[in-house]
Amino acid sequence: FRRIYGCALPRSSGASSSSLYVLDSRRIEFPGEEVHSLSPEGSYILTFSQSAISFYNAETLAQVHRFVWDGGPIDLSGVSWSPRGTMIAFSEEFFLFMREPDLHVIGIEEGTLRKLTEDGAEKVQFAGNQRITPLLDTIPAWTPDGKGLFFQRIIRRDEWNSRFFFIPLENGEARPVSQTLSSIPSIVNMRLSHRYSRIFYTYMPRDKNEPEGGIWVLSGDDPVPRQILRNTEFDFVFVTLQEVAFTDDKA
Repeated sequence: FRRIYGCALPRSSGASSSSLYVLDSRRIEFPGEEVHSLSPEGSYILTFSQSAISFYNAETLAQVHRFVWDGGPIDLSGVSWSPRGTMIAFSEEFFLFMREPDLHVIGIEEGTLRKLTEDGAEKVQFAGNQRITPLLDTIPAWTPDGKGLFFQRIIRRDEWNSRFFFIPLENGEARPVSQTLSSIPSIVNMRLSHRYSRIFYTYMPRDKNEPEGGIWVLSGDDPVPRQILRNTEFDFVFVTLQEVAFTDDKA
């Protein structure tokens, strides 16, 4: 279960302007389903089960849509809400189950579930030859206008490497927006700046002492990323980007 809390700035003159207080709380349970998240504007609750993806009205808890899903485990950490909270983007789980991930988009208001990328592969082989070269599409991130997605594409040619791509939702094909980022698929997540002129992402190598590990940024039309924080500067193994400031220059 998850608890949803409503918070507000206190109106009394004696309280600190930066403090918050709890307005209300309630326990929410959907038997057989895992509550994932609340939509950005607070209208919908997203849940997952082994065979379905469901959306509930956050106020009445009535089911709004239920989408049958038979594509295997989903990468729950990579599920991304659109800015208006009317769509989600996600991919299959790759690192734990070796499922070949494609991008999928659900439109809540339209009641649609569609696959945005497809390469024909279903599973990934690390050894031997594979009939279809898999394109592993992961960690989608919405543009602020909700009309497209940036994502990581991991490709296996002679060796594994990854690049960032962009794909518009309507009548578009994926195009690369970066040079090759790494020789192993270890990019954890990414976030876009407010005007999506920059892409911030984390790169976590197997050895935290490798100098390439940390936070990187891609700026504008420059396909060459720049490291802004090394993981050797702090004692951490895993870092998650949560938000990019509206000033467009802070992560």
